[in-house]
This record gives sequence, C-alpha cells and structure tokens, in this order.
Amino acid sequence: MVGALQARPSMWENSVLIFSADNGGPLETMTNYPLRGGKFSDFEGGIRSAAFVSGGYLPAAMRGSTLDGYAMLADWYVTICGLASVDPTDERAAAAGLPPVDGLDLWPMLSGANRTSPRTELPISSATLIVGDWKLMTGTQGYNTWSPPVGWPADYYCDDRNASAKLECGEGGCLFNVRLDPSERHDLATKNASVLEAMQKRLEAMRATVWHNCDPPSKCAYVDPNDYCANTHSQWGDAYGPYWRGGGLHPFSGNYSLDPTGRRLRLSARVESSRLGELG
Repeated sequence: MVGALQARPSMWENSVLIFSADNGGPLETMTNYPLRGGKFSDFEGGIRSAAFVSGGYLPAAMRGSTLDGYAMLADWYVTICGLASVDPTDERAAAAGLPPVDGLDLWPMLSGANRTSPRTELPISSATLIVGDWKLMTGTQGYNTWSPPVGWPADYYCDDRNASAKLECGEGGCLFNVRLDPSERHDLATKNASVLEAMQKRLEAMRATVWHNCDPPSKCAYVDPNDYCANTHSQWGDAYGPYWRGGGLHPFSGNYSLDPTGRRLRLSARVESSRLGELG
C-alpha cells in the first residue's frame, strides 16, 4: 500500500498513515513482558499498546521522532476529522440520545506544533482511571500476573490460570505511578493519600457518565474463550482468526470482558489506550 501511494507522489504527500494496536496480547497465547496483565484486563499489559504515524503529510521534522503522550483509539477519529476539516460531532447520534464523541485531536502533537498530548486522562473502565502519571484501580482485577520474557510454558496454552489470578484493590483502590513503574509492581496508595483521594473522586464523577453498548446486559453476546483459543491452535497455526463456527462467521467483534464466572466473554464498551511510539 505504501509503495502504491509513493508511486503517485501527489497522493503520498497528502496521506497520513496511522497504525495503532487495540490492546495488549491475550495471556493464553502471548507475552506482554515486562508489563503486568494482558488483554481483557485493566493492567498496562492489557491497555498499553503500540502506535506509529507515517505518510508524506507528516512534517519532515517529526519523522523518526518518538512521543510518549497519551492517546486512545477514540482520538484517531477526531484527529482524522480535523485533518479532513470535518466536524466530528455526530448530530444523528446526539438526537438518538447517544453521548458525544470522547476523542481529542492529536494532530498538534503529531505535527510538532507542540510536544504535549491534549489527553491528560484515560478513563479505562468504570473501575480504573489514569490521570497524568497516576493510575487508580479499584475492585477485583483479573489477569494479575507478569508475562515471562520469552513466552509461556506449553501447558499454559489455552489455559485460564492467568485469568483467575486476582488482585483485590477494594473500594479504596490500588495506586500506581505508571510512568516510573509501568510494570505496576509498587502499590503507592498508602504513601500518597491526597493523590488517592483526588483520583477516587474523579473516578466516581466519571462513573456517572459511563455509557454501555449492551443495555440491558441480557443483550450482550457470549462466546466461550476456549472455543476460539482451541481453533487458533488447531486450525490457524497459532494465529488469531478467522472466527468460523458451523460454516458461518463467528459473532466475534468489538471488545470483551470476563463475566463474573470468569469463563465467558461479555461484549462491553471499553477504552483502550496507548503511548505513541515512533513517528515514521
């Protein structure tokens, strides 16, 4: 694709190429070393992902540079709308009672107009919030484990022991400095009472604005994680997808979280985040 665009200079010069992963790797099959947790969790191993930007429209001075500002997937929509001089407001959605777009325009940071991300907060879930360097996690957090550097032992494949490893943060919460401690090894809640209190209040305020895409919950789709994990191993050479069942496409789309039994996945609204990586 890049070669085809570069073969037509006028197109490449007006192109912005964005690559962004949606989440960390699932611990049933992958390692997120040195981070804690994985896909389906609020730990950094589940939400911190890679991203890069390239294209002829990217200012030459920014190419090859590295940024560490916050970004989340919803920001790309608003950023692209800004590049196209399109208002990101969705009037039809607003008329239907849906919440406004959460994204922020990253282009000033990406283009070098400034080196600061417009995003200072990352509402990860109704239980977890990042503000600046600080991350508050409340309740029971699954996938409480650290990945090995070279992969899991063979008997971990398609096993749910990582999902069943829990961190009990309670209502008060666990507090991590994810800039200094991205592996989340040091709970600083007892040493930073004022930060903890401010984070608790901010999370509580944000909880009042959460919108769920499966309301009532009975409308949520369920799948057995062992089903697609087994297919990954037996049919697709340890590569994820496609999701086929009984000759038809498996209804596997969107983001999922573990239901209370820990054995099935529930479709739910989530926010995935990333620190921007190298600009091409």
